[in-house]
Amino acid sequence: MAHSRLFSTRPANPFGLSCIERGEDSMSYIQVTDASFERKVLKSPIPVVALFCGPWCELCRKASPLMEEVARRYAGRVKFAKIDMLKNQKSVARFGVRALPTILFIKAGKAVDSVLGLQPRAEIEHILDKMLAV
Repeated sequence: MAHSRLFSTRPANPFGLSCIERGEDSMSYIQVTDASFERKVLKSPIPVVALFCGPWCELCRKASPLMEEVARRYAGRVKFAKIDMLKNQKSVARFGVRALPTILFIKAGKAVDSVLGLQPRAEIEHILDKMLAV
């Protein structure tokens, strides 16, 4: 039976974070920086899914298309944000991001859930449905 790897065996990255694939820009995501994080994420009138990724992270690249599908399904009800951890260290530190990808589920300015690594679509949707029901 094949086993999926959660962590990359690539050389260490500049911040010593483990990789739990580089995402491309997309129409489904808003790009968020440290400067815009509070306005676009914390003060959002709708819940936000924040995908923290890094340019060296192979699993982030795999997570991006999955998150695109989920973003289309929840369009208008949930905002999806992508945060490049190399360029946004304040946001990384604020939420203690230690592995990539890290997905934070934020509602009313507070992180209500998080997952590390590549997750099945059903798991992401389960968390979103639960978050939207409250």
